[in-house]
Amino acid sequence: MNQLISFVRPDVTMLSPVQQEHVIRKFLPSELIPSGWSCQKKSLIENVQSLYETSNKRIQMYGSPEDLEKCIMNFMSFPGNQQFFQFNDSACYKTRVFVYESLRSMSYIYKKDMYDLLFEYISEFDTLEPLQKLAYNLISFYLRTLKSKMAPSHEMIAFNPRFMNSLVTDKLHFEFMMADNHWDKYQTRFPFDPKVRDQVLDCITRSFAQFDVEVKIGSVLKKMISKVVNDVPVNENVSEYKKMLTWIDISIKKFDDMINENKMMFLARSETVDSIPTSRIRSNKIQEVPTLTLFYVRFVFDGTTGLANILLTIAAFIKLLDNGNHLDSHRILLFSAVWTTYIIITTRVVLAVIISFDRLFAVFLPILYRNYRQSLSNFLLVLLTCSLWPVFIHVILFSYCQFSFDIPSGCITIGCLTNSCFNSIAYSVDTLLHIVISTNSLLLALKLYTWNNCKKSSKSKDLERANQLAIFDAVIIILFDVIPSRIHPLKFSFIAI
Repeated sequence: MNQLISFVRPDVTMLSPVQQEHVIRKFLPSELIPSGWSCQKKSLIENVQSLYETSNKRIQMYGSPEDLEKCIMNFMSFPGNQQFFQFNDSACYKTRVFVYESLRSMSYIYKKDMYDLLFEYISEFDTLEPLQKLAYNLISFYLRTLKSKMAPSHEMIAFNPRFMNSLVTDKLHFEFMMADNHWDKYQTRFPFDPKVRDQVLDCITRSFAQFDVEVKIGSVLKKMISKVVNDVPVNENVSEYKKMLTWIDISIKKFDDMINENKMMFLARSETVDSIPTSRIRSNKIQEVPTLTLFYVRFVFDGTTGLANILLTIAAFIKLLDNGNHLDSHRILLFSAVWTTYIIITTRVVLAVIISFDRLFAVFLPILYRNYRQSLSNFLLVLLTCSLWPVFIHVILFSYCQFSFDIPSGCITIGCLTNSCFNSIAYSVDTLLHIVISTNSLLLALKLYTWNNCKKSSKSKDLERANQLAIFDAVIIILFDVIPSRIHPLKFSFIAI
């Protein structure tokens, strides 16, 4: 099996000089390290350069300082490096995560490396630097603890690019939520009282303990937390501490859900196939994020509308060829066909309104959307729309407007087949629906433009496909429904209406 590519860029900037020196001494022969030399700088390359200045010439067999740095990075990335280096709990670093290619050109990855992928796509958030560093160290410790349970395992799984895309999407969605201060609406599972001593440590411990993963904070991390609390007083930075604790709580819950939803990717075979699931495999139902079901239903309506329009076009040609004499003898059948087509078209517009609100809700209120949207079934939403809207249209036409089948000769359009009362109401409702679609789509487009162009985070090609589809759909409706329907009829007096 050949090594294919690495999806994680190594990063040791958060390792202390002592930890960096530990790695260098593990890699280089002792005769190449002068007595009295030690790492003093923050970056690895600066420490390697200082070593080149004091060591003998034999160190040049590794090439330039930059080449030696790359060698050390590769050395840190071998399978089992976590057990080999035995860093303390406060260590936070990234190593390469390799994807391997089989003789059949299939891509595989070690299961234990999946936890490194999770940390690679951890969401960023803006806060005070000490709090940010502490939060990253805590999540790194959490994931490394989970990875350590996979230490005896050397299982590999097929590499899934779709899972990578979902990580990118979740990362950007989470960052967007934190940047827009939606995090303060998130209800944590424990209260935060800045007046209580050791409240920060207690909240972090509860975040780790809320899931059965046996992640316990050691003495080194406790000292780090105490140092941060002393350097950054809680009572003077309550909001920043709440943001950090909320970010930690959401991150842990997100990773726990992801692991339990993809057990075969993260857990050893003994925990998923060969034995009864352990406490890490919880029996609670994983909440699913709503998919593109609404759009698929819209596509069905689009296809049905196209077919109906073909039939009506054929009817229009028949009218032109025989002056409508043949159609006049089947007025009820003609009305039924045109009326059914009108219901399908207007139901399609109502679904577009629902989709626009769904996307607007997801972008502007992401936490509420994530917590409550899955409780509203897409199937139920489509069923109610397709049943209640036709009933509403029928009540307006036959009950409120007192429609009778007194159809003039040669009529083949809905405006001619119905009466003026219904046409007036239909025009007002149609205008209202299109105003709602246009307004929601404009707000959505502005928000996405701000997100994609004013944020420094990376972009994904699959990011917010549903949002983009909603905008494109609205543009199509405006161009081909709204604008033509608002053009004065006198300009098309040769068309029967």
